[in-house]
Amino acid sequence: MRHGHSPGAGTVLALDLESVLVPEIWETVAAAAGVPELATTTRDIADYDVLMQRRIELCREHGLTLSRLREIVAASEPLPGALDFLAWARQWALVVLVSDTFHELAGPVVRKLGSPLMLCNELKLDSQGFIAGYEFRDQSGKAAAVEHFQQLGLRVLAIGDSFNDLAMLKAADGAFLFRPAPRLLDTGIAFPAVSTFEELQAAVEGWFKKSQPSGGICYLAGAGPGDIGLVTLRTRECVERADVILYDYLCNPEILKWARPGAECIWVGKKVGSHACTQHEINALLVEKTAAGKCVVRLKGGDPFLFGRGGEEAETLARAGLKFEIIPGVSSALAVPAYAGIPITHRAYTSQVTIFTGHEDPLKPESKLDLDQLARQPGTKIMLMGIGRIGVIAAELIKRGADPEMPVALVRWGTTKRQETISGPLRDIARIVSEANFHPPAVAIFGEVVNLRDTLSWFNAPR
Repeated sequence: MRHGHSPGAGTVLALDLESVLVPEIWETVAAAAGVPELATTTRDIADYDVLMQRRIELCREHGLTLSRLREIVAASEPLPGALDFLAWARQWALVVLVSDTFHELAGPVVRKLGSPLMLCNELKLDSQGFIAGYEFRDQSGKAAAVEHFQQLGLRVLAIGDSFNDLAMLKAADGAFLFRPAPRLLDTGIAFPAVSTFEELQAAVEGWFKKSQPSGGICYLAGAGPGDIGLVTLRTRECVERADVILYDYLCNPEILKWARPGAECIWVGKKVGSHACTQHEINALLVEKTAAGKCVVRLKGGDPFLFGRGGEEAETLARAGLKFEIIPGVSSALAVPAYAGIPITHRAYTSQVTIFTGHEDPLKPESKLDLDQLARQPGTKIMLMGIGRIGVIAAELIKRGADPEMPVALVRWGTTKRQETISGPLRDIARIVSEANFHPPAVAIFGEVVNLRDTLSWFNAPR
């Protein structure tokens, strides 16, 4: 486990005192007092109230006051089954004993355990110190104990044996019946039932392992536009401690040098005509690795939420109940024009920017790309992906009213030493791309601000 936490950190094991300790205590009393019938449990007498009344009668018949009962318990050998189980349980969770009545009888044992005790109701004694009965059991008392811990942000696994425990069991995050009354089982109650401490230990351990919130986390991290100097400190920090890194085609491979020895680096890149993994396979990998308790970094070129399918991956992790964090990155939509000397806003030209994807075929009937609106939209337009469709897109924009003379620049491998830029009017840009044999990855910038490139170009410029 990470950070040295116990397996059940943040969990309370709420044990009904009467089901876990009291039966063994009565066995001890029965043997010491020579009254075998006192060892009777709910497995012998299904009705708990009838069983309690019989115990009260037997104690009176044999002169066993509450004080005498406690003396027997205090002098007895430790109860091996219960105490061994409780010692084991402490490695998993905070153990809390929840009692309706017999905490007075179990007091010496409870003190040996050193576990907190939540008291719900009391035994009634007569003037001679004999048990005369017990207060009416309010089921909400035990349930309130569970809810108290849940309000503190703790999970609760509850264990009980009778109808009086049902409210507690229902309120808890998980529950088991331990040595339950047959009459309770006959009702078809849905809680799993076990009858020995060995079975209980296995059941509790299984529940903790199954329900333990995964120690894994997935960071959906922006790797920036290419220049390693534009990768955020937060992304680097996560890469340095990652168990698994899933990285894209456009991620600078130098980033992987930050990974610790032994980290699993998985190539999941996609480019036109070649996909290392489908998106479905990537989603499955993220869930698999994170659910296994790994620290996973999903490195995505640019920003994960800007045409990076980061939203889909986050939804997949959320549906799986897994922890994730979004680490924004410097998007190529902002950085690449800047490295090409093109300010995407400028008070003399435009105060509006539209970013769209060219990856989608604009001619398909169900296209989400509104080319009519895009053609009419003033300001700078930035297209990510889709350089292979630049001819169709330019023609459709002109057809819908865009100015054929609108300046357009395309920047390939922006922010890296391989950066190249071409430009021309909208009506000619497809021909210019073809003649230059200009291939992806590239960012396209449409608008008057492109004309500032001749003045503001700085990257790779002669010094």
